[in-house]
Amino acid sequence: MTAFSNVFNPKSNSLGFIRFVAAILVIFTHCFPLGGFDQKPLMIFNEIPGSIAVEVFFILSGFLITSSYLKSTSLIRYAWHRFLRIYPGLWICLSITAIIICPLVIIHTNDGSLGQYFATTNNSPFTYIYANLFNPRKQIGISNIFEANPWPIDLNGSLWTLWLEVICYTLVPFLGIIGFLSKKKDLFLFIFCLIFAIYILQIIIPSTNYWFSSLPYLAFYAQNGINNWKNKRLVLYFMSGSLFFLYKDKVDITSKPLVVIVSILIFLGITVLPHDLICVFAFPYLIFWLAVHLPFNKFEKALKGDYSYGLYIYSYPIQQTLTSFKLNHYSFSIYFMMSLFFTLAVSIASWHLIEKPCLSMKNIQFTFLKK
Repeated sequence: MTAFSNVFNPKSNSLGFIRFVAAILVIFTHCFPLGGFDQKPLMIFNEIPGSIAVEVFFILSGFLITSSYLKSTSLIRYAWHRFLRIYPGLWICLSITAIIICPLVIIHTNDGSLGQYFATTNNSPFTYIYANLFNPRKQIGISNIFEANPWPIDLNGSLWTLWLEVICYTLVPFLGIIGFLSKKKDLFLFIFCLIFAIYILQIIIPSTNYWFSSLPYLAFYAQNGINNWKNKRLVLYFMSGSLFFLYKDKVDITSKPLVVIVSILIFLGITVLPHDLICVFAFPYLIFWLAVHLPFNKFEKALKGDYSYGLYIYSYPIQQTLTSFKLNHYSFSIYFMMSLFFTLAVSIASWHLIEKPCLSMKNIQFTFLKK
């Protein structure tokens, strides 16, 4: 047996490549509803590719954020690192969307004037920025800007997971403080399995949903936007990533029969069997097996950056804009390639101008922060 911890190099692995592919899968999936294309090709799976990609993001987050917390010298330092990764990029994205992208749509479509756009008081561009600073789903649109599009309501539907990510970030230090990330990790595993069992139960028997939402700590999360089945399941995927990190020295990552079995189970979970019943447990193993065995350990170095976050947060408004410009009228392939091209261009700028400079401040010293 060769344990995962013995072969995984935190500074040289294929996780960056996996994140990048997952972000592209999200763009690909959103092309169908946002471009007005037939979504039947997505229905060959029990779970559509975009949802699988989001599950991958949460597993990776659970793994990496747990590692980050355990390496942090203080809770404030941990919070500072998480803030830098999420919010500066998000705030610029909100501003660009409201002040640049939407005005371009107005100018192109001749649907009103820029003066009217900036003077509107109902779902205005300025309230869009302000209201979404910390919870990016408080205002989902601006002045019905995309009302002629096939998917008219949402200006940036991808952002719904960011608030859930932030909630999961608060879960990690809570688990750490009570010892679930160290001496009591076996109890954490037990509680995870218990929550998973309750989750499956409330899917099978909806009347048990009240019981799940009434659990003391989970009640807080229910009140903060994760009281539906889609959100609950993503918390479980995040927790599964955390558990994989905690048990990394006990997982055999070189067993070929095991990876074959896991791959078959995932295929069945995607096509035939109940998805979450299998993939919550199987996905982490396959993802981190790929992280070790894929030959893309220098992927981000070759690209000169990590563009996955930019791809994720900018793709939706860019795709909505392309649809407003009627560029979805050519073909799905052209629409997808244009979506990817323009989003990648903005993501590269976001990384080099916003994200990377902000992340360089991770170790900045304040009087109240100890290194």
